Amino acid sequence: MFSKGNRLALENQIDQARNQKQWSLLLELIRKYAKVNPDTLLEVLVKAEVCLATVSKERAEQERYELLIREQEKTINDIREDADQSRRFREQIANNITFMREHQEQANIQLNQARQLLEKAKAIEPTNKEVLAIYGRLEYEMNDPVKALEYLELFGNPFESGKTFTPHQTKIFLEAFLIRGWCEERANSHDRAFLSYNLLLALAEQTFSGNLSHVDVVTRPIVEQALLRRALLRHPSIGKTVDMLRRCLTAPIELSANTSQRALKVLAKVLLRDTCLSTYQHIPGDLPSTISSSNSAQNNDPNSPQNMYTPQDETEEALLALVNLEKYIGNATLSSEDLLIFDEMCLGYSRKLQYRSVVDVYERSLSYQFRDIHQWLQLALALISSGHHWRGMLIISECLVRDPLNPQLLLLAAKLCINHLNKIHDGMEFCHRAIESIVGSSRFDDANPLSAEKMWLARTYQILGIAYSKKATECKSYSERQEFQELALMSLNKGFKLDPRDSKCAYHLALLYADVRDISKGIKYTKLALGLDHYFSDAWNLLALLISSNKQYKLSHKICLHALKDDPLNINLLITKAKLELALDETTQALHTYKTAFAQFSVKVKTLPSFLDSESIQKGKIHSGPSSVHSFDTMSDTSRISAAKRNVSFDAGESEEIGSGGPNNDKTKLLQTLPSS
Repeated sequence: MFSKGNRLALENQIDQARNQKQWSLLLELIRKYAKVNPDTLLEVLVKAEVCLATVSKERAEQERYELLIREQEKTINDIREDADQSRRFREQIANNITFMREHQEQANIQLNQARQLLEKAKAIEPTNKEVLAIYGRLEYEMNDPVKALEYLELFGNPFESGKTFTPHQTKIFLEAFLIRGWCEERANSHDRAFLSYNLLLALAEQTFSGNLSHVDVVTRPIVEQALLRRALLRHPSIGKTVDMLRRCLTAPIELSANTSQRALKVLAKVLLRDTCLSTYQHIPGDLPSTISSSNSAQNNDPNSPQNMYTPQDETEEALLALVNLEKYIGNATLSSEDLLIFDEMCLGYSRKLQYRSVVDVYERSLSYQFRDIHQWLQLALALISSGHHWRGMLIISECLVRDPLNPQLLLLAAKLCINHLNKIHDGMEFCHRAIESIVGSSRFDDANPLSAEKMWLARTYQILGIAYSKKATECKSYSERQEFQELALMSLNKGFKLDPRDSKCAYHLALLYADVRDISKGIKYTKLALGLDHYFSDAWNLLALLISSNKQYKLSHKICLHALKDDPLNINLLITKAKLELALDETTQALHTYKTAFAQFSVKVKTLPSFLDSESIQKGKIHSGPSSVHSFDTMSDTSRISAAKRNVSFDAGESEEIGSGGPNNDKTKLLQTLPSS
């Protein structure tokens, strides 16, 4: 028979085993303890805890099998052509579903055993705080947050009594506050959940010598979850959410990799998607930055001010968070949700016009999803944006091998050939292939004017018309030039007939009529384009040029002034305005306008990516594109129209919103007063 000292020593060993989750040793110690004190509260609680620990283990296995099944189903979708391999994967999925159900049944059995044990403990001592806390956890595990809250309300706050608790009791009580917060979240009581998490953190800090850095290993996961859940709550403002996420990441506790990854991912998403410059709040002085500089590893104190970099805006902070998040990835197998961080990084770098960094990010992402055609297409677009048009074209050509009937890929290839590679004939071939693909598609509905296929077909004819128009400018023979101009006119009319709301198609028709010296039709289609989009700066510029061809310089100048109200730094409009001011003998004003245009051109050149090492541009040739500024004589109609024509640029992949800015009364009145010829 045990003495009192031996019984106390055995109870201490039991408490230590509970705290360290040594369940096999704990059951052996409980059997010894039951010989001395049978059916005591300690014995029942320990057995209930063992059951709940088994439930957690079984559910972890169940989640592992669920993830494995999802990955196998995704693999089957990628290898549909291989019947034998698909059959083997389906057999594996069936076996995994059987194992998953076995773990689920075992978890349900353990939950029922835990309920019986806790009913017994409740009969022994119904007001015991430990019993109420474990009962609340049981109801939460059984997916009944309402009953869990009932027990946790009776649980109250045992720390108010001033008693001293064992480490394991402290862990159970703090976990009860965490579960209470979870249940309040399930009930959409985010304010009460916020109070529960704050109380948990305050009690943990009070228990462990007034500093969370002293929290032991057993209690640390609970404190981590409280910090994370508090940050992920629905706060009254985006600034509050960002502040809570920052405090979670800079808490004086060593966060686990999963907690850090989730907090960094949410912080980057909130900063990129929901925060603007006017609502962004800089990192306060009392809060250390989450990002240290590259040489922090060489300094003993990485949190010293000289090793910390403070982001200047929301995009910089989001990028720094994503860079830190990428460090946690390594060579691990990533889910489709985890791979979204590369898209977020590219979004941030694009806002900073760092297209070379976008290329690097997509090249790294391809090591995780090499077969994803979408990632290859994004890499091609990034290469095009950074000036590497030949490399972009090579990738698009390889994508077309896998998906030869994709109209988006075909039109993107056509755009590259026409705008950048000076391969107009190849661009026309891609357009013809796109037309055959769209018309031959089973989803093509000629009776539906708003079908997506008809929109693609309209865009294809528009691009084909632009290609013919550019081909006409290269012809030296008048008959050949006239032939290509007729083909361009026919293609653009087809595109405008398919989509009469396309302002760009109307604009290109006006440009073509202006090139063939049909000023009245040029003005007509320019007015149509502006009626569809009042903020179309290129159309306003073309209209001013067409009006000035009839020597109506004052009216053209008035048009430029109206257009510059919405786009005051448009270089083409500024140069047209300056030329008109020279024609009106307003030399001083023309000089001022030229200076404004030159200053804006200098800013634009600095923000554009460097093309010096681009293989797409031949030495000794001037790059002509949407950013080029061409000099022309106001008194010469031909040079004016040609200059506007050379500044044409289009995007095969973009989607315009017709009339997105809404009608402008002043501009509408101005259009109504303009002559038709």
